[in-house]
Amino acid sequence: KSLFSSFNDGMGWENVKLLGLDNESIPAEETPKKVSVCNHLEGTFGFFSVMPGETSKSAVYYTLDNGDHWQRTELNFNIRDIVWGGKKSSPELLLATDKGLYRILPKQNNIPEEIEFFADSTPSPALYSVEYASDKKGNQYIVTSTQRKEGLFLLIKNESITSHFVSIGFQGMDIRTLSIEKDGDRNFLWIGTTVLGTEKGTGCYRIELR
Repeated sequence: KSLFSSFNDGMGWENVKLLGLDNESIPAEETPKKVSVCNHLEGTFGFFSVMPGETSKSAVYYTLDNGDHWQRTELNFNIRDIVWGGKKSSPELLLATDKGLYRILPKQNNIPEEIEFFADSTPSPALYSVEYASDKKGNQYIVTSTQRKEGLFLLIKNESITSHFVSIGFQGMDIRTLSIEKDGDRNFLWIGTTVLGTEKGTGCYRIELR
């Protein structure tokens, strides 16, 4: 199993060697999942892999120099989604997992730490997806979707305020896909719903983060 990258808009591809790791490649027992590229960090990217079986372990691979050198960290539970967040000077990897929301601060350490979800220390919900956006006012937005149809939760933070997550609706809907659309300095969140079998779908929704 390999990771490939292109630096000419897909005209050509090359195998990425995971320099900095013991074997410079993804172990055979791991299955690579979503790759997350962060444009405001000049091509920085990372991805996670899962290890099948009863262990339910996951690993995160990330690079801060466009793939020249890599780091890896392992978790004892499933990662469902990954996205880059934070500022260029202090990037962070946000991980939506079966145990809640975690982050890795690559410039500080290689240790995943849980982000407190609720102000009253209520256990964090299991998550399917996470997205990140920011604006010129210094606001940072983190949005997550839950696995038990509890809806979407939003956290807004800036230099003076860091809130806890609050519900923004969509309870009772199975949401596993989130995506950010940027229009100038405006951020629109696209929300994709999931249905089973031949059930009639409800399509996508879009809201502005502000």
